[in-house]
Amino acid sequence: MAQYLRRWQIDIDGNEFVKGGRDRQLRCVFDVVVSPLNAQSFADIRIYNLAKSSIINQGAVIALKAGYENSVDLIFNGTVTNILPERDGP
Repeated sequence: MAQYLRRWQIDIDGNEFVKGGRDRQLRCVFDVVVSPLNAQSFADIRIYNLAKSSIINQGAVIALKAGYENSVDLIFNGTVTNILPERDGP
């Protein structure tokens, strides 16, 4: 499948926070680790090009959905534990 058909979405506390795909200026990189028997999962989710006014609070419920144009499914659902606002680049 072509990469341009990829879609992703992040919901915070049940509300759509950001959506990405074709013609979007945002970029999302994520790594999800699932332990055996789904006892505990972790996700490192990085969102690039967010506005300075965008706020995600520690303790918020986060849902990461990803897939392709007509098939976007839940990849991770959990609680925000660390927030690291960083600037990458010059």
